[in-house]
Amino acid sequence: MQTIEINTTQNVVIQYEMAGLKERILAFFLDSLIIWSSVFILAAMLASTVGEVITYIVTSLIFFFYTLVSEIIMDGQTIGKKALKIKVIKLNGKEPVLSDYLLRWVFRIVDIYFSLGTIASILISSSDKGQRIGDMMANTVIIKTDPTIGFGLNDILKISSLENYNPEYPEARKLSEESMLLVQNLLHTINKHPNKAHGEALTMLVDKLCSELNIEEKPKDKKAFLKTLLKDYVVLTR
Repeated sequence: MQTIEINTTQNVVIQYEMAGLKERILAFFLDSLIIWSSVFILAAMLASTVGEVITYIVTSLIFFFYTLVSEIIMDGQTIGKKALKIKVIKLNGKEPVLSDYLLRWVFRIVDIYFSLGTIASILISSSDKGQRIGDMMANTVIIKTDPTIGFGLNDILKISSLENYNPEYPEARKLSEESMLLVQNLLHTINKHPNKAHGEALTMLVDKLCSELNIEEKPKDKKAFLKTLLKDYVVLTR
């Protein structure tokens, strides 16, 4: 599983799971199927009514501009990318703009069409960020929108002996595993990238959990509170 860390404009570091070559190729073939199906269907429908010239213009527009228009109106996705749960994002944490999508689209000629996908495949496989030329020029990467969670709470928190452990927050059993994974990820991020933005995120998460668990007295040591909550959850739910 290859990941990438992106520092957002709010100075918050977010870790994404990068889309692999397999997902990108499958998305490309799915989009190609959609394009060619649309071209053939429209050609059959329009040829007898508007003439060959208009038919050629309409089908050419679909063929050449499908990817560009789709990524612009679907926030970095085409139908193929959406089906494979991947999307285009910027490395600097900002939202991609029209010029970014244009650069990616223009360099498809070199990356994919002229080289039959060879250049794109080699660069995506060998690049640390999985970028083809178009991505390098536009400063973009493609990430998974539904990343694989390759670990559970038993892997996150190793407690050697629980026989005599007395949970401090029995209400922790009400929380979901997703909430606890979020707690662990935030603790990991804060330890690795301590800054004001992550400190604010820590405060917000602690306030939310205290509210959910009806804990009236807010803990002074927020990180210690979250670590204790993790332990309690593991003990109470295993």
